Amino acid sequence: MNSGRTVVVAAFQERTNVVLKMTSREVDGASVVALHGRIVLGDERSALRDKLKKLISEGKKKIVLNMDDIEHIDGSGLGILVAAHLSAHTHGASLTLCHLGGKFQEVLQLTRLATVFHVSTTEAVAIASFSKLLDEASPQKPTDLTVNRPTE
Repeated sequence: MNSGRTVVVAAFQERTNVVLKMTSREVDGASVVALHGRIVLGDERSALRDKLKKLISEGKKKIVLNMDDIEHIDGSGLGILVAAHLSAHTHGASLTLCHLGGKFQEVLQLTRLATVFHVSTTEAVAIASFSKLLDEASPQKPTDLTVNRPTE
């Protein structure tokens, strides 16, 4: 009887791995979205797209996607990430990915998307990077220009 319970639990775990779960929280002014599962064509992709659109429409300027628990991402999932990056950029926001697995990093390298995304090793590094990104994006403050007039 005990082994029957284990099978039921294992089947439930396998089934929950199919969907994408998102957990959001605010950390030091950044919206951190922890992703669990798969980013693939279907409801998972739509849910992520809707979540990112909502954050951007709410005026969130610092968004971190924690990819630590992503098991799989397909081409449509990559497309959602690219679209979210472009939308964030258009609205003056920054999107940073963190905790990428080795395979996902390799995919970003092969597709040359590694040059598109801001990627950090941890959430803390991603959050800290926003102040650097904002400093780089802010225009230089004009310097005072003093004109010396000849004395008469």
